[in-house]
Amino acid sequence: MSWPRLPAAGEVTAKGKQQLWLDPIVPVPGTRKFVGAGKVYVMQSGNPLTLPAVATYEPRRGA
Repeated sequence: MSWPRLPAAGEVTAKGKQQLWLDPIVPVPGTRKFVGAGKVYVMQSGNPLTLPAVATYEPRRGA
């Protein structure tokens, strides 16, 4: 399955630093998973970007 690319004005440079901000982060009922929605900030000179993001996390058993 392929995902459509989000439109973005600009591109990430090799020296760009990234920060991930998720709010909210919520548990998925009946599982050990968490899902967060937020943004990725790419800090770079000339063309900083902010893009939407969704992340999932599932802790290992016994952790």
